[in-house]
Amino acid sequence: MRIIKESKERQRYNNAYMNFILLEHDFHIEENVPNSKEAIIQSIKDNDFETSTVEFHASLQHALNRAHSAVLSAYSLDDLNKMKCFKVKGISAGFALKPVKGVSGYDIVSVHNDSGIKALGSLLMDSAIALGGRYLDCFEGYLPDFYAKKGFVQYDFSPYDPQYDPEGKLKAELKGEKGVVFMKYKSAPTPK
Repeated sequence: MRIIKESKERQRYNNAYMNFILLEHDFHIEENVPNSKEAIIQSIKDNDFETSTVEFHASLQHALNRAHSAVLSAYSLDDLNKMKCFKVKGISAGFALKPVKGVSGYDIVSVHNDSGIKALGSLLMDSAIALGGRYLDCFEGYLPDFYAKKGFVQYDFSPYDPQYDPEGKLKAELKGEKGVVFMKYKSAPTPK
């Protein structure tokens, strides 16, 4: 019983802390951040990211509260602490790299751009690849072609399964029953 109580207290603390971070993220003026679109683009090209898990989680939560949240993977702070997180300084955009068992390289996850600055996704992907991202998954449609232009090839596919979409949010957002495409960077081994 004590463990359950401690777990609930920890969850309550984590929720309060995340609310504080989200509030700070929305209203706090950060120091040493790029202040123009050109400076932000250059910081991404230079792989000059904020690597705090807490800051990344706040940015991801911000993006999850916006459009396309059904197709963006959400992760807890505990999960993100096992990954390398990269948030663009001063804006809500970034990606994380998750270790892949049995192979070198990382799974590129939670790529998001909620900044209003167009075309950062391509730059974020370039950085993710440069920093060791070799695997990813996405829904059928536009993204597999986009990732193919970045050097990714399909190695597996999982058709739409309604058990993973009981409320139909994905089906509605994706305008149909879209399967998941698993991709690897052209030179990466196929994971097991």
